[in-house]
Amino acid sequence: LLTNVVVAQSIRVMPVSTENINDNAAEMLYSRLNQAVSLNGMASTDNSNKFLLIPSVTITSIEQTTTTPIQYLAEIEISLFLVDNSRKLLISQEIITRKGIADDEKKAVLEAIKSLKGRDPKLKKLIVNGKNEIIEYYNTECEKVIETIATYIEMEMYDEALNELNAIPQIDAELD
Repeated sequence: LLTNVVVAQSIRVMPVSTENINDNAAEMLYSRLNQAVSLNGMASTDNSNKFLLIPSVTITSIEQTTTTPIQYLAEIEISLFLVDNSRKLLISQEIITRKGIADDEKKAVLEAIKSLKGRDPKLKKLIVNGKNEIIEYYNTECEKVIETIATYIEMEMYDEALNELNAIPQIDAELD
């Protein structure tokens, strides 16, 4: 069993869809999620597609205030899915609700996203749980992964073997 593990495999944050939010809000969320991944030691330095953090934003309500000047209160849900892309497996998920207020609807949504910080406990929980699941998978499935790589090599499918090998997290660990 591995303890004191440092995982070198990274989580790649996927771009945020602009279906429900504008470009500025999408860029802000993308930046905050990358910050959270980095703060938790899982930042991607390449274009790896093994472990992905996929965000989705739903605007649950926008209400006009009764104050003068008129303000808008936006409530959003940020759904986050950490997936193992090669196995098509959901590793961890979290839904975070945020509110923002501003003088127009788009700015109110942006303010709601701005309120999400890289050190948010729910973000940390998502990433730490994901990291633990990744390590557990490789601890329990090690023999199968080695067999798959060996099969690719026997079939002279070297690119596939290398891709499978590169998907394994590099770890520094103390064994129990």
